[in-house]
Amino acid sequence: MTLPPFPNGHAPGLECSRWMSDRHCGKPATWHIIWTPAGENGLCCNTHMDEARHTWSFLAAHPYDPICSVAGAVFVHAENHCVVTDLYESGVGEREATGTT
Repeated sequence: MTLPPFPNGHAPGLECSRWMSDRHCGKPATWHIIWTPAGENGLCCNTHMDEARHTWSFLAAHPYDPICSVAGAVFVHAENHCVVTDLYESGVGEREATGTT
């Protein structure tokens, strides 16, 4: 599996986290990428989503939703979106989570 470089820091929320040299892209995030089954994930703009599709391997990607950034949200692979754990734990939809965001 080929993954992009991950720096030792985090990009600010709601922004593309594609790292170029010593900084992140910074454009508004439009996609949420789940890189690995363990939940390694990031946000990216349309330009860097196109790059990801052609350059790296990833588990899933879906249009970014603010729910993706809520503390405790989980990615539901079968439904290809993120949910808030309170709903997940209450049994709503009986879902299988593959990682955390």
